[in-house]
Amino acid sequence: FEEHERWDDLVQLKEHAIEQVLDVEERQVLLFDAARLYSEHLGRDDDAAQALTRILDESPESREALGRLEGIYRAAERWDDVEDTYRRWLEVATPPDESTAVRYRLAHLQASVQHDYHAALETARAALGEKDRHVRTVELLEELLVSDELPIDEAVQIRAQAADLLDGVYDDST
Repeated sequence: FEEHERWDDLVQLKEHAIEQVLDVEERQVLLFDAARLYSEHLGRDDDAAQALTRILDESPESREALGRLEGIYRAAERWDDVEDTYRRWLEVATPPDESTAVRYRLAHLQASVQHDYHAALETARAALGEKDRHVRTVELLEELLVSDELPIDEAVQIRAQAADLLDGVYDDST
């Protein structure tokens, strides 16, 4: 099927096999492959996301599935789904460096795409609570201090909160 680029037939075959296979790892390999076919060859990102979600239903800690799901949603600019993926990522037991990086990406999304600056500040606070000098989070807060995209009626408050968070970082570094 692949040799003749019969992608629909191939993905149907994979889906049939997924339903028949009892071994979780084997089923997940088939689901990853189905997601790849849906996304790369058929342009059916919703179906690819659904296959990846099925993997996460069985193995919530699958970093590969979370990463691919994030990529699909980012490419489609489905920002609420990207946010949900980050939150799902944070729900699984993650090493502190990983969860801090995910919190930074969530804060960046909240600030730069969703323009939810208060949520971004709270997420940045949580990231700094895990790693008090996380460079990218500090840079995000510094950007908020000088941003001209902040809502006029909230700019002073947002900048003050960002400055308070940065004061804690700078005070700890002396």
